[in-house]
This record gives sequence, C-alpha cells and structure tokens, in this order.
Amino acid sequence: MKIAILGTGAVGQRLGHLLAPLAYSVGFGSRNPTAKAPELAGDFIGSYHEAAVWADVAVLAVPWAGESGRNAQDIVHPLAGPLAGKILIDATNPLQPDWSPAPLDASQSAAEELTRWLPHTRVVKAFNTVFADVMTPALLDRGFAHPPTAFLCGDDPAAKETVSQLAQALGFDPVDAGALVNARYLEGMAHLNIQLAVAMQGGTRAAFRYMRAR
Repeated sequence: MKIAILGTGAVGQRLGHLLAPLAYSVGFGSRNPTAKAPELAGDFIGSYHEAAVWADVAVLAVPWAGESGRNAQDIVHPLAGPLAGKILIDATNPLQPDWSPAPLDASQSAAEELTRWLPHTRVVKAFNTVFADVMTPALLDRGFAHPPTAFLCGDDPAAKETVSQLAQALGFDPVDAGALVNARYLEGMAHLNIQLAVAMQGGTRAAFRYMRAR
C-alpha cells in the first residue's frame, strides 16, 4: 500500500518516520518538494497533487490556517480528482496560527468540511488528538505504560478498518469513535489537549488513553 503524507511539518515527518520501517511505500506531498527533499526519507516526494495521484491512502497533515494566509482548503480543493475513491486520513485540527481554535460553527468540524471539498473521498478522522512529540518509536514502544489511544471516526466501515489496522501497526491503540460527525468531539479533545499542554504547561509528551474496565 502506498501512503502519501500531505504536509511536511512535525506531524507529517513523525508519521513518515513511524511508517518507514513498516511494509508500506511512503511518500510526501509538499508545497516546495525540492527544498524539503533533503529532510525526508520516502519512496516518493512531489507536489501535493503528484503525491495524491501516487497514493492509495493519503494523510492530511497541513495547518488548517497557515501563517502565510494559505489554508487547508487551498491545498485540498484541487485534489478532488486524484483523491476520488481513496482514503484520506484527516489529522488536522481547526486551529489559528497561534494554536487557538479556528471559528467553526458548532455544527461543523474540519473533517466534515473536507467531505464538502472532496465529496468522493473516503474521509477518516484520526491522529488529530496526538501530539507530534508522542509520535516516536521510543515513546510508543516504552514511554507509556499502555499504548496511547488513536481515536478515529468516519462513515465508511472498510476505510475505518484500514486506518485502525494502520494505527495499530504504528504502535497506537485504535478506538472507533463512530460516524464522521463525531469528529467535532475529537477536534474538541485536541483543543483540550493543547490547553493542558500549552496553557497549563503540562507539556506535549502526553497522550490520551481510553481505558475499558473488565
């Protein structure tokens, strides 16, 4: 399976490093692939559009609102064709450049917005509640008493199963959080995570763990 990570920031690069030892072909899509190529270890490095064409599964790991004024919609909207029928893992959160929540209506989520921009893509929300600092083999293998939870939600059962298996292979404990509408809650969890880590100075080497009583 060819997995393209759209975005070469901290989350994108960390996910790429976790995927590299596994039995997947890993590619990256970047706004400036020539400049980013020396930093990335992948089977494919190209533009966002080229990476979307190349991939079987894509991971969206770009800022929702960039400091340059370029936002996720600018990046994603031209990809409706190459991503049609494919799985898109939405790891984004609706944040302003200063990490404060972006102004979305209470009846919206970033993931649901993506389905409007990409109506024929199988969107699954996942990895948005996990800090990039947690996405390392050392922390996932030995740093926690239990694997961090990777919550995921979506409306396509087969797509969710694929993402669940991927999350488990990366070292997370996947938890199916239901339909894509529940991305609103997962994005709320991400805002809470940022408050705990940044505003309350708890640090970003922390993760949610969903425990089930026996």
